[in-house]
Amino acid sequence: MEYGYMLRKNGETVEPFCEGEIYSDLYGDTGYPSLKELLDVVETGDKVTLPSIYALGHNLSQVCLNWQTLKEKDVDVELLDFPFAVEHPRDFCSILSYLNDSAALSRKERKVSGLNRVKARGIRLGRRPLGMPPAFENLYAEYKKGNISCREAARQLDISHTTFLRWGRDLDARLWDEEAGE
Repeated sequence: MEYGYMLRKNGETVEPFCEGEIYSDLYGDTGYPSLKELLDVVETGDKVTLPSIYALGHNLSQVCLNWQTLKEKDVDVELLDFPFAVEHPRDFCSILSYLNDSAALSRKERKVSGLNRVKARGIRLGRRPLGMPPAFENLYAEYKKGNISCREAARQLDISHTTFLRWGRDLDARLWDEEAGE
């Protein structure tokens, strides 16, 4: 038998690109249900036509896994956009794995070197920490006495209540250290 499989956009009609039955999933479908069904249906000697290698998965590991499944079932695969894969099926997965690994390594190296260059120039990354406003200590003392809630105190300082509580813990720890050091 001859089959086809493709990914399509919502509302897009399936144009015949092979002689047999065409399975299709929508872009964004999780799990590719029609592809799984196709992989269950195909048998030794069948032919599957794919318009693109990307129809086999979201990432290279899924592509390799589904390619491997088709090859283990001894299915003839025709890739309309990449005929090399059909001529050299064993090399194809090795090439995909190598490309995936080298691309990931290259991205990581570029990211690390970029961060190192930025740090070497003295640029601080991330959000700058808020400075503790002068009114904080008075409001924190009122909070500890029970005269004001942490949310109300935070609202007066225009910060979140969790920041108020964290600053309070930091202040308590600093005061504790000062008392212990004397």
